Amino acid sequence: MLQDIPREKIDRVLFDSLRAIYQFEMAKERIFGLSFMDIYLLQYLRTHSPCRMGDIAMEMNIPISTATRVIDRLEKKSYLGRKKDPEDKRNIRVLLKAKGEKIVKEVEDHTYRVIMENLEKTKLSDIRAFVKTAASMPEILKTPTE
Repeated sequence: MLQDIPREKIDRVLFDSLRAIYQFEMAKERIFGLSFMDIYLLQYLRTHSPCRMGDIAMEMNIPISTATRVIDRLEKKSYLGRKKDPEDKRNIRVLLKAKGEKIVKEVEDHTYRVIMENLEKTKLSDIRAFVKTAASMPEILKTPTE
């Protein structure tokens, strides 16, 4: 079945999809004044706060020094804070503050609104196919999931 689709078509579709996501993320960066990493970290912390610095670096697949810079930047904006780990005082835990929760909600509301507006004239069967494909992306791309 997959062999029936020319490789060039698959490459083009994948690039076009990646380009659309990239352009959408860049627009969010301009609207909210946050980088992709910033938005990702804030969304991650919404369900994993408080979280150890090392776990953040591992989740984002970046060196701890880079994670520290991202955290510093977001802490200056009062989106998150740090506290000592009560179980191991050598560890620092990063937690999402109310202002961070608010911006995450704004980003997610924006994303949802744009997608819903753009899907208004789309057939329900196509929307279901889109949602099913999107839900399958971690398996298709073999990326870590929780």
